[in-house]
Amino acid sequence: MKIRKAKQEHGPIFSEDTLAAKIMNVNVLKLDGTAFEISVLDGASVADLKASLEFTANDLQKKSLGQGSGSIDWDQVWANFCLCYMNQKLLDDSASLRSIGIQRDDQITFVCHKSCQNTRRKRWLGGCFAHP
Repeated sequence: MKIRKAKQEHGPIFSEDTLAAKIMNVNVLKLDGTAFEISVLDGASVADLKASLEFTANDLQKKSLGQGSGSIDWDQVWANFCLCYMNQKLLDDSASLRSIGIQRDDQITFVCHKSCQNTRRKRWLGGCFAHP
């Protein structure tokens, strides 16, 4: 591991090579069939994955719809949908991605978390990151 030491009070600083080796990309498939890529640290938890997803999705929405666009209500999203990997719902925010088996370039999907047979909700989630 390549680590360069800074002043003692700041602790170790990781080089770009080391940091790149610690980051993994995960593809997120939305209900509308489109996908986007997020990045998380190799030892990330489900909570870290969700935080990265929220940040990336919000950024994509701002870029496609403009700064004045409405924000995604993530409380509403997580109340009705969850992430899924290989037919396993990712419900434990503290679980590590490694323990679930998620690796670089794997794909996760959104699935209905609770009874959400309402097609309006499904369309909303598919469209909440939609490009114009």
